[in-house]
Amino acid sequence: MTPWFLAIYHRSGSGDRSLSWRRVLRSRSPLSRGSGRAAGRGVGGEGLAFILALLFAASAAAQPADHLSFALQTRPLRGLQGPIATLLTTGQEGGGLPMAALAVPSGQRSADGRILVPLLVEIEGNGLLAGRRPGDEIQRVEVYAYAMGADGAVHDYLAQGLRLDLAKVGEAVLDGGIKFVGSVSMPAGAGSLRVLVVDPDTLRYSLRVLPLTVPSAGAGPVLLPPLFSDPRGRWVLARPAEAPEGLESSLAPLLVDEGWGLPSSLPLLAGGRTRRVALLGRGLPAGSAVTLELRTEAGTKVQEVAGRVVERTRIPGPAPERLVCDFDLPKLETGRYRAALVLAGGSNRMETPELTVLYLSENPLDEEPVWAQIRRLGGESAPPPVAAQQEAPKGRRRNAELERMARQGYEEALRGLASGTPLDQVVSRLGDMEAVLYRQSPQSAESLREVELETAQRLGKGDPEVLLPLAVLHAELYRSLRERKELYLAESARRTSADLAAAYAERGGSESVAAQALLSLAADLLASGVQSASRTLLDRALALDGRNEAVGLFLAASAERDGDYPRAIEVLERLVQAHPGSAEARLRLGVNLDRTGRTAQARDVLQRLTSESVPDWVKTVAFQELVRLHLRDGRQDRAVALLRQAVARLPEQTQLAVQLAYLLERQGSPAAAREILAGVRPRARAADGSPRHRYGQWPTAALDEVRRSLTQQSFLRLAALARALEGVTARGGR
Repeated sequence: MTPWFLAIYHRSGSGDRSLSWRRVLRSRSPLSRGSGRAAGRGVGGEGLAFILALLFAASAAAQPADHLSFALQTRPLRGLQGPIATLLTTGQEGGGLPMAALAVPSGQRSADGRILVPLLVEIEGNGLLAGRRPGDEIQRVEVYAYAMGADGAVHDYLAQGLRLDLAKVGEAVLDGGIKFVGSVSMPAGAGSLRVLVVDPDTLRYSLRVLPLTVPSAGAGPVLLPPLFSDPRGRWVLARPAEAPEGLESSLAPLLVDEGWGLPSSLPLLAGGRTRRVALLGRGLPAGSAVTLELRTEAGTKVQEVAGRVVERTRIPGPAPERLVCDFDLPKLETGRYRAALVLAGGSNRMETPELTVLYLSENPLDEEPVWAQIRRLGGESAPPPVAAQQEAPKGRRRNAELERMARQGYEEALRGLASGTPLDQVVSRLGDMEAVLYRQSPQSAESLREVELETAQRLGKGDPEVLLPLAVLHAELYRSLRERKELYLAESARRTSADLAAAYAERGGSESVAAQALLSLAADLLASGVQSASRTLLDRALALDGRNEAVGLFLAASAERDGDYPRAIEVLERLVQAHPGSAEARLRLGVNLDRTGRTAQARDVLQRLTSESVPDWVKTVAFQELVRLHLRDGRQDRAVALLRQAVARLPEQTQLAVQLAYLLERQGSPAAAREILAGVRPRARAADGSPRHRYGQWPTAALDEVRRSLTQQSFLRLAALARALEGVTARGGR
């Protein structure tokens, strides 16, 4: 999430046709007729005016719909193959591909009475990639849907295909999965939606049948399926490259989490936490009490949870009443349940359609991937906490021979590291060993992690300093395995590195160094698009070292991109207090203060940056943000005056001169605009891009220094690792 122009800059280069991109295009300022003449001299004519009209429009990054950034686009499939058509028409639910779907008739009614029904399909990443053969770089997925009436007639269908480049999105998909957003149109009345997801390379599939009632214009009270909030950053979003008309408006009522996310198709609930749920309906009882009822899959009620209505609003659409409710979830036996929300007011009682939910009896481990938490619902325990790694988790058989080979290979790699073998060679050998064992037993990724973590914990029992070089080793192993597209092994290496860094701090090691190790991992995850796990690591790093400038900048930038501006401000205010000379932190603070309506404070912060000795890129963005504030308030004269100051102080930043020329032309001074543009000279492209581009990048300058420091700190502790290994040898192994 970045200010003003950068969201457009990124999307125009990446081909991302997100909702917000198109919304900005539709709301841009009109172009003046004289722009082509005024902008002559080879600068771009109407194209220049078009770009600058976008620049001076309202900040795209400040719009909540920016969260719906669709990283993937699907393509229409031609026709249905025989087996697929048979599956859809028979409606026999099942299949081995983990998938869930949610359909909510929230779209506007068309002239013929049909309503657009958004469809959300969630494909769990671990299960999807489990069928991948070694060396595969592409994962294909096909999504089909039949919209059927009560009489069996097919009213509409959807057929979309997706190709995943695992080098680009594999890690993010593995960490969470894919959330596909499509739609079908249906007439009013009872019907169903049959949703089929297929892996065409392995023929694995999953079929779900969603009963659906589309409300008619004259029908009585209506209550649609409940909308459970979903953790931010959990999914890689996908949508058709050519979405149907009205999809955007039909999605708007479904946004939860203060407008920043789409609801969950298969909610994962945890005892001891508060969960937000939105309800859409018509004719809802006034002043009604809301209750969450949890039932067994056979329909037996097991729990009632009273909720709090925190918001009640009206929206466009067939279900114009919207309630937002909070529920404090109790502890409940882990398993699958059916959930329904009940509204009761006086003698009126309304109930939503049931939705399958997964329930964990207690808070899940924040650092676990979502799929690892869900896996427990199948009877398999999750990996135990760092402090209790001595026994195998219940429910999993441990292969003694495989573990012996893994332990022997791991200790040999550590001896090489302690004796001075270059780190890249140690990483390569260890990766080869893990890959061989994983090929022999694809279910062994977690066992390999347990063996290595147990061995590392044992070596660091007497001296916690031993754990730091091991944490760095596993971080490098993670990067290497990720490059080799060994996604499961890479994910295990990353978790092991994080666990060792945390254990290092817990046992008395340097908390600031441990924070650096966690930051380094989080930065890799952010670069791969893995948002949820990276935020967890950054929060842990900040808890260890609240004064770390690099950690604070990364966490604030992550919150910005996620649209959590209050969280960004909270982090930045602490950071500026600890590091008042951090120009980037102050710039980001000013931008985010304005996003939350604190414009006077934002203006003060930005004005100080324009008059102080700060890097040119920071000063440039500060000037641009102040200009935007003036334009938003209708003070074009002040904006022009400020841009003249900016051009005089920063003559190398040619984009300021171009922006000044545009405003002069809009004021009716084409001659002055031409004079400004005549002085613009091409300059070499900066290695780190324009100031706006740099604002939108992760603060890697600080990260480079962190990683250099980590490497040095790790090298200084190799002697401690060597002594620990000698102790193991003297004791004869375990």
